[in-house]
Amino acid sequence: MGSAAAGTWLDDLETRVVQRRAARVRRTWPSPEYQRDPNRFCAEQLNFEPWDKQADVLDALVPAGAWVSVVSGHKIGKSSLAAGAAHWFASSFDEARVVLLAPKAEHIRVVIWREVTKFYKRSGRCPDCRAIELREGKTPDPCPFCSPLGDPEWLSVEPHRGLRYPDGREIFGYTARDVDAIGGLSGPNMLFIYDEASGIPDGVFNAMKGNAAGGVRVLMIGNPLRTTGEFYASRHDPAKKKLYKTFQISSEDTPNARSGRVVIPGLATRRWCDERAEEWGKDSVLYAVRVRGEDPKYEEGQLVPVDVIEAAEQRWESARAEGRLQIGVDVAFTGDDAAIAPRRGQKILEVISISNAGDEEQLAEHVMSAARAHRLPHERPPLVVYDSNGPGVRLGKALQQYAGEIEIVGVNGTNTARRPREYFQLRDEVACSFAAWLKAGGAIPTDGKLQGEIGHTKAFDAGGGRRRVISNDALKKILGRSPDRRNACELAVWEARTLTSEEAGPLVKEPTPAEVRSYAALRGDAGRAAPAPGLSPYAGAIDPYGGRGGRR
Repeated sequence: MGSAAAGTWLDDLETRVVQRRAARVRRTWPSPEYQRDPNRFCAEQLNFEPWDKQADVLDALVPAGAWVSVVSGHKIGKSSLAAGAAHWFASSFDEARVVLLAPKAEHIRVVIWREVTKFYKRSGRCPDCRAIELREGKTPDPCPFCSPLGDPEWLSVEPHRGLRYPDGREIFGYTARDVDAIGGLSGPNMLFIYDEASGIPDGVFNAMKGNAAGGVRVLMIGNPLRTTGEFYASRHDPAKKKLYKTFQISSEDTPNARSGRVVIPGLATRRWCDERAEEWGKDSVLYAVRVRGEDPKYEEGQLVPVDVIEAAEQRWESARAEGRLQIGVDVAFTGDDAAIAPRRGQKILEVISISNAGDEEQLAEHVMSAARAHRLPHERPPLVVYDSNGPGVRLGKALQQYAGEIEIVGVNGTNTARRPREYFQLRDEVACSFAAWLKAGGAIPTDGKLQGEIGHTKAFDAGGGRRRVISNDALKKILGRSPDRRNACELAVWEARTLTSEEAGPLVKEPTPAEVRSYAALRGDAGRAAPAPGLSPYAGAIDPYGGRGGRR
């Protein structure tokens, strides 16, 4: 036999030996090996080592027909836990079907499915391949000794198409709107995973229960944003508590927070918890819900519940910015921060906080920078609504130099409310209107300090059925700062009306529609409100753009 032929023969022999050795150690899926040990599955097959609280939850899913409810703070690894549970179940049971559900499609696609995909693509690597991954920082292609969960082609980038195995096993995601599809699901081995469970309506849970006759496992997990619904009932309703194994996981419980160092990247750290305490107040409802994972205890008079704040933030990315640009300005030069909040329609575009704004000229320049950044070509001048009380007088004068670019509305929250029988002062009416705007679908950017300022806003009876809102000074004692961001947002939302009396005392009477049309025709400006009889819009003591805003 020639040397070349001998070499080929030896190479083939070595290949066959490797293949036989690999076949003895390589697993095929589904494998019953891990049915009783999801934590070992995650560690060995997903390269995901659950920390102690996550491990307890996974163990609770082992019994057939297990229903598990987990209330938690932020950044405790909810998406990793959900993805790990999904892969364990789908890889351990014949004919397994895993259904992932969340209130919004964005959460399924961007958060949960991302974790499902990450685990799947790096799954089943042998020790040698893991060593390469650790050394080079990337997951190598599987070698003959690896046991990946499946072919990459079986996985879709779209959650609703899911991960479909040739033998019929599957993992896929729906939103809470897909009640009909959920009701039609069936199978001998099913796992329903509800993420952000507070936001999922009872109709979805009821549809799932129609499949329970075939035997299902359930995992609900999320922040405790509401005191109604299946998620809340699973922890408080006596009948439901018998069905569910319940857990509470605080952000303060993570290995990072407990040790004071980063043990697991991405989980809440001690510093993160401390920052939330500073922004929201450690005794606040926001801290209790979002950090400790405690059910919200709404305090008397709280204007905006925590679930409304959460929903307003979640809407922000998809909210459409339409309508006239209006900019709310909370004035401060020294001590407190100034704040600027541009808005279009139902969306606060951003919240700009300015420390040590300097003087009125510098703050006016900041306002104009925001106006120019957000104004569209050929758009009518933006409306700038500012707090004209105290130092706001100086800002109002500084803004006059830009009168050709903006319409200026100076308002004083200590003046009489538009509805004086309902509110103590104008500032109280402004705050309550902002709360109503949020509840009606307003969207705000995620801002920890803004969240805290909104969450601590309360109203109480000032006598005669009139509402009065907690003062800035009182909030400053609670938060350690003035609620400048919230004040700016309130002014951005409050509809400024032309020629009102908030800066000049009560109107003699409201103009009639005919007077409005007549005045608009004279000015060639249809749609602008007419002045009240007896008041000249050009009299020096009256701001022709009197506003509907106020300061706390």
